[in-house]
Amino acid sequence: MSLEADVVTVLQGQCPRVFPSEAPVNTLRPFVTWEHIGGDPLRYIDNTAAAQRLALLQINSYASTKAEALTLAQDIEDALCAATGFSARPSAGVRGDHSSDVEPALYWALQEFEVLGTR
Repeated sequence: MSLEADVVTVLQGQCPRVFPSEAPVNTLRPFVTWEHIGGDPLRYIDNTAAAQRLALLQINSYASTKAEALTLAQDIEDALCAATGFSARPSAGVRGDHSSDVEPALYWALQEFEVLGTR
């Protein structure tokens, strides 16, 4: 499997609704999105690629309450860090916010992770 497929499998263990980048309009809450926001390329001195990649991923947890979004984010952190198919560690703490221009209000918590996994 790829790094992304492995991460999505772990995320789906915490929430069945997981989407790359953004969720469809009116997705049932809670839900999770993820995206690449960088990482360090792993290349040898001869410029050949290593067997693994080090990706920086942002994981976004969305819910109807702030507490639910933060709990989901914490559960995701615990699951990613305990995963055996790849190595993950938070590179930043959880940040959160909400949008009151939708009914009901949408709360989210986001966190960045460095993930080392299969190329």
